[in-house]
Amino acid sequence: MTNIYENIWLGGFAQIIGKGRAVKGLRKDGDVFDMHLSVSELNLPTTKNFVGCVRDISKRIIAENKLKKSQERLRKSQQFAKIGSWDWHLDTDHFYWSDQVAPLLGLDGQIEELRKERLGDWVHPDDRERVKAAIHECLENGVEYNSIHRVLWPDGTVHWVHEQGNSERDEQGRAVRMAGVIQDVSEAKRREEELDHARKQADEANKAKSEFLSRMSHELRTPLNAILGFAQLLGFSRKHPLSDRQAQQVTQIVAAGQHLLELINEILDLAKIEAGRLSLSMEAVPIKSVVDECLDFCQSMLLEKNITIDVTIPIDHRVYADRTRLKQVVLNLLTNAIKYNNEDGHVWLKVKSVDPDRLRISVKDDGMGIDREHEDQVFKPFSRLGAETSQIEGTGIGLTLTKQLVELMNGTINFESELGEGTHFWVDFESSDIHDHAVEKMFESKLALSQPKTIFYIEDNPENIELMVQIINMVDYLKLVTCKKPFEALQDVQEINPDLIIVDYNLEEINGLELVKRIQSLEGYVVPPVVVLSASDDENIQDDAESVGVYEYFMKPLNIRLFLEKISSLWSEED
Repeated sequence: MTNIYENIWLGGFAQIIGKGRAVKGLRKDGDVFDMHLSVSELNLPTTKNFVGCVRDISKRIIAENKLKKSQERLRKSQQFAKIGSWDWHLDTDHFYWSDQVAPLLGLDGQIEELRKERLGDWVHPDDRERVKAAIHECLENGVEYNSIHRVLWPDGTVHWVHEQGNSERDEQGRAVRMAGVIQDVSEAKRREEELDHARKQADEANKAKSEFLSRMSHELRTPLNAILGFAQLLGFSRKHPLSDRQAQQVTQIVAAGQHLLELINEILDLAKIEAGRLSLSMEAVPIKSVVDECLDFCQSMLLEKNITIDVTIPIDHRVYADRTRLKQVVLNLLTNAIKYNNEDGHVWLKVKSVDPDRLRISVKDDGMGIDREHEDQVFKPFSRLGAETSQIEGTGIGLTLTKQLVELMNGTINFESELGEGTHFWVDFESSDIHDHAVEKMFESKLALSQPKTIFYIEDNPENIELMVQIINMVDYLKLVTCKKPFEALQDVQEINPDLIIVDYNLEEINGLELVKRIQSLEGYVVPPVVVLSASDDENIQDDAESVGVYEYFMKPLNIRLFLEKISSLWSEED
């Protein structure tokens, strides 16, 4: 305290008289505290006196220091996140900016210059009308201000910012203030544009791939058809029989052509799977009939190497699969077991249940087996697993394609092998018998407990209508109402008030999805789940159907069991 008073005396009373100042005080117990000292001059007739007033301001100083630290943390946070804040007082038309706004607009160290401008002056000319409209909505209607737009820096470069804010209103509801934040999002926008560009390139690549696939099948098979056809004609010629050497050469041409055809088919199938263009027709497939067809195909191979095959199918099991692709899977495993076997070898083909709802088809041989170092390459494309130098023909993508097909049919594939002892492959599929029983049970338990369900079917093809009538008649608790004229359906749908709407995509009067949109726009109508049927394999149609919000999209020809299963699951979820 002595030093304080000495400073005051030495500095002159003029420094504090009538003004006051914050100084440090010393309590009796020795604690130093912040106080405010003010002195007033008191003139008496004979003397000049001074009156002092001391006020403890410790709490205020502590609060001020906390506020300063908080403001500094906010400033650093805004600087780190490239965020600034602004405040617009409409009554005075004054703008207030945080220091961080300036660098966001390319004005480092020029905050005073920024304060002379309005934020709109920095907006890119092409974005100004949109930004003005957003601000107008905020001020007039109280809509939150949210805008991502470009700003022009003084050096001419363009940057992206994201602004958010809201308005403050007086008692009369008039906007008197608008405040918000601004953040630099140039880097995020750049990544978004790069991603969008990459997505467009991927879409173009997929489109080109699809076009390539559609042309490849024709362009490759057409000349190959001529090669194989004329080669076979040479072998069949009776007027001009071939010599033994010529016959052998023709046989080699045909064999090479068939091998090339196999390679083309497998590559095209694999490419279709990767492009998502391989369609499946899932149904209940009897395994025995498929195996019999595969055995007939492999008879010549079995005889050529004198291989014995044992087939065990206890009963005529059925699996839920695509028949053509299932045959392709079994045939691939069977031909591999024969090709990579020894002379006078043995092959075992067995079908059995592995659990209550899955069946296993296994193919085992006692051939050369697979080296352990090659086991991780079994399902990789163009891998011959060490057989590259052998005389055994192969494309190297058979097992890759097999695995893809199995998984597309909701199955699994695995194997075990020992070099010199043989290989055992097996595939597991869902049992169709159990699956059918589960679907029937679901209909009985779910639909029997509920009210009859009405289905409104909009279709202008009489044959398709008749088919749907027969399908729905299979289920007691389903009622079908049909309509051939789409625009009449718009008038009837509210009166019918169906539980499900089925719309054909290929209507003559209007696109099926467009009709769905019109139904969805009917005032006061709560639209039930919608199913769309289409005969087109255009992927864009399915994407459009998903964007419209349809419940399910089915390709024709219709898989009746899957169709009924989906309907069942709809009402199962409801109950």
